[in-house]
Amino acid sequence: MKNMNSKENYTIYYTKIYSKIENEIKKYLLIQCEKNRSFGISLNEILSFLIQNIPVRININSNNQLKELHNLFVNRHSYYKKEVLKNILENEIERGFSKIEAERLPQNYNFDKLIFEFAFTDATNEICRLLTVNNKLFELFYELNEFDQFEIKHYADSSLENTEPYKSLYNKRHPQPQMIDEYDENDTPAILNAKLDSVQKTLLIEKLIKNAHQWETFSERKKAEIISFIIERNAVNIRKTLSMSDKKPSEYSAKFIKDNLIANKIIDPLA
Repeated sequence: MKNMNSKENYTIYYTKIYSKIENEIKKYLLIQCEKNRSFGISLNEILSFLIQNIPVRININSNNQLKELHNLFVNRHSYYKKEVLKNILENEIERGFSKIEAERLPQNYNFDKLIFEFAFTDATNEICRLLTVNNKLFELFYELNEFDQFEIKHYADSSLENTEPYKSLYNKRHPQPQMIDEYDENDTPAILNAKLDSVQKTLLIEKLIKNAHQWETFSERKKAEIISFIIERNAVNIRKTLSMSDKKPSEYSAKFIKDNLIANKIIDPLA
C-alpha cells in the first residue's frame, strides 16, 4: 500500500501542479495581450521563467544524492516495460532514498517531498515542451484574444493542424472567402456581390473586356448589375488571376475552372 501511495501521490501532485502552471500562463498571456505585447516576447518570457528560475528552487538539482535518484526516475522507461511509474518508485527510488543518511539530506526532507519534486519537474518540462511544439496554436489564442478554450495539452492522435481548436481558431484568423456553390439566376446583385470573391470578380472583369461586343447588347439594368460586382482589389492578386487565364486549360485548377464558370454565368446566364 505504501508503494502504491507513492505512485498515487505522484499523479495527484503532477495533476495539481500542471493545472496551476497552466492557469498562471493563461493569466499572464491575457495580461500581455491587453498590453499589446507581441506573442513571441510573451512566450519567451514564460519559457525563460520556467526553465531558468523554477529549477533553482528544487532540491533534486542541488543535492547529489537526490540528483542520482532523479536521473533514475527520468530514465524509468529504460528500466521497465510495464507499470513503469509504480516499479521505478518501488524498486529503485524508495529503496535508494532509504539508504541516504539524514545529515546528507536537506532539512526536514522526506520521501513525499522527493515525489513532489519529481512531479513538479515533470509537469514543468512537459509544459515547456508543449508550449514550444504547439506554439502556432497558442499564437492563435493570443492574436485572437480568445482564451475560453485555452489549454496546454498533448494531441497524441493528430497533427496540430488537424485538431479542432487549431482549425477553429485558424479559420477565424484567416477567414476564407465565401464561394458560390451553385449559380442561381434568381439571386439579386447584392446577394451575388456578397458571394463573389476577388478571383471571381477579376475573371468577371476580364470576361467583359474579351467580350466587349456583347456589352453593347446588354440592357441598362444588366449593365448596372454587372458593374455593381466590380470593386477595388489588390493589384497583385489580380495579376495572378490574369496570368492564370493565359495558361492552357489543362493547367487550370479545379477552383479556377469553377470561378471561370461563375464569371461566364454572370455575363450570360444561358452559357
